[in-house]
Amino acid sequence: MYTLRDKVSDALDRGILIPKVLGSILSRPITFSGRDIFSRFSRSRRLVKEFVDTLRTSTEALASFGNYSIFDDENLGPDSVIYSFGVGTNVSFDEELVTHYGCRVHLFDPTPVSVVYMEQHPLTGVNFRFEPVGVADREGEMTFYLRFAGGSYTLFKPKWRTIDTFQARCLTLDQIMSSSGHSNIDLLKMDIEGAALPVMWDMKRKGIRPQQIVVELEVPAVGDVEEFLENVGRLVEAYEQEGYEIVHLPRNQYNYYSVELLMRLREREQLVLDSEGEL
Repeated sequence: MYTLRDKVSDALDRGILIPKVLGSILSRPITFSGRDIFSRFSRSRRLVKEFVDTLRTSTEALASFGNYSIFDDENLGPDSVIYSFGVGTNVSFDEELVTHYGCRVHLFDPTPVSVVYMEQHPLTGVNFRFEPVGVADREGEMTFYLRFAGGSYTLFKPKWRTIDTFQARCLTLDQIMSSSGHSNIDLLKMDIEGAALPVMWDMKRKGIRPQQIVVELEVPAVGDVEEFLENVGRLVEAYEQEGYEIVHLPRNQYNYYSVELLMRLREREQLVLDSEGEL
């Protein structure tokens, strides 16, 4: 079991304990009467909040597993193909999926802390498969960065001080599917610290259409937040045109550092009914 003591020891060994603690404190929402106060003073977080408020929320009850929610799908089962990118040190989502649906989950995360965690927290049984590989919109050895303020490793080089880096092999989603022998994905979860947006566009270009997608789109550490949100808006529109129902993923506490989406591919018959209703 990868305990809190193990996390602290690992952070001390890598010289990143203080930045990680600082980042954890700064990333927590400061609330009053249920509202995040700091988002009012942070332009970036304010813009993200305004964007998130334009997104639809689900009109049906969602099924919550660990840190995420999905559309409850009776078709999920032992034969389903489920990919979970971004393990960190928490596999509650994956374990609860297996318990509820009896499915098999393929987990991917190349970060050192996740590799150590999975070594010390082995998931037993044939329902779990872990690979220390990253997903990106291109193949190759890539550099991951850890910001001074802590948090998780990202493919995007921070504007300010970087306190740790490592190299890892990344593959495109279609390459991972091919090597795993899969032609389709029933449920795709991506919480990969800024890399999901280009991966989503790459999926769109290649016609990869999972039945459900849970994705967290983090605001990049560098670049214009308005440009980022415009890109997310174009992505939402593009996937809606592909037949996806898209809602904002609910959270108990939302800090507006990211846009979290839940997508479901609707049946062609439902698309026809919806289009007729709009006439």
